[in-house]
Amino acid sequence: MAVTKVELALARLRAFEPVRKTVLGRKEPLTEVLGKLMRLAATFAKALTVAGLGDELRRRADAFGQLIGEGSEFDNRRRAAHVRLNEAGKNFFLPDWSATRWWSQSPVAVLDQNGQPTEEFSHYSRPPNYLSKVVDRWDDCERTRWDMPGALKDVEAVLGLKWEARDKQVFEEWRRALWDVIVSSDSEHLFGSYLLAACQDAVAPGTSSVDDHESLLNRLADDPARFSRVMKDAAQDLLLSDGQPPSEMPSSPAPRNNWCHSKDEPVPVEFSLGPLAGTLLRLTGLICPFYDKEADPRALKRLGTVEAIWIQKVTGQCYKVFFPDKDRLLFSKVNAQDISEKKQKEAEKLQNETK
Repeated sequence: MAVTKVELALARLRAFEPVRKTVLGRKEPLTEVLGKLMRLAATFAKALTVAGLGDELRRRADAFGQLIGEGSEFDNRRRAAHVRLNEAGKNFFLPDWSATRWWSQSPVAVLDQNGQPTEEFSHYSRPPNYLSKVVDRWDDCERTRWDMPGALKDVEAVLGLKWEARDKQVFEEWRRALWDVIVSSDSEHLFGSYLLAACQDAVAPGTSSVDDHESLLNRLADDPARFSRVMKDAAQDLLLSDGQPPSEMPSSPAPRNNWCHSKDEPVPVEFSLGPLAGTLLRLTGLICPFYDKEADPRALKRLGTVEAIWIQKVTGQCYKVFFPDKDRLLFSKVNAQDISEKKQKEAEKLQNETK
């Protein structure tokens, strides 16, 4: 069978990788890379409309807009959580380990979660309060809508502090609203469809504007790998939504699990650290404490679901975990713990053999 225009557009979109190439010593500007992504997404959306599936794309995009729009449960809970954290968070301290820390000649006291000095001292400068960053993020409604996995990770960190019951309830309700939207969106690829429609609108002659185009470029620049991936997944699902498999399509990875991925699925470029390998139970005990989680497999699976880490299933009982570039310091700690445990195990084994 001949490959249709919509299938060809999908193949080209799926082949795209958000990588800045170097030509004659000049690195390709990120705006050019993202501009290509927008054009590929818009071309697919147009071909989909010609194929009679454009209404389904718009339905999904509109459904996502209703889930996160002004006055929605999601937006109301976000506002309430922002107000509460902005007011009550001033009395708490959550170290921002991603920030640069400088060596200090004089030791400084380590702060507890209330921002009070403890009896511990360090020669490194104190990290800034991560809660200030979270307040700014939750105040930015667009950023929160575009980075719900990040917002969920932030609210999990916030809930790890010892809040009064009324404050804790506000943050728990915000977490529930976030999770509900993530689950609803993932089930029908609503966010990916929303991005496809946004790209189509941004390059449409006569209806788009320079400001809208620049705004979309800036948003895509926050996480090109993730945004391109969700658009590819949504495009694939939209083409299959009429119940007929596409003809002569390139082979695709195995279907995604909610929290782990098959070994055939490419690891996203932003998850370059690792992997750490082991059984689910061992990886849970190794990783979860560094994310302030209980050593419960459900906690590890939740980290995988929101893509705080990338979990890959190798065999029936063996998994690999990859970490994002932005968590380099955290990965170094987990990796050091992994090496220490393995050395201790080897030492115990050697000791038993020599008895």
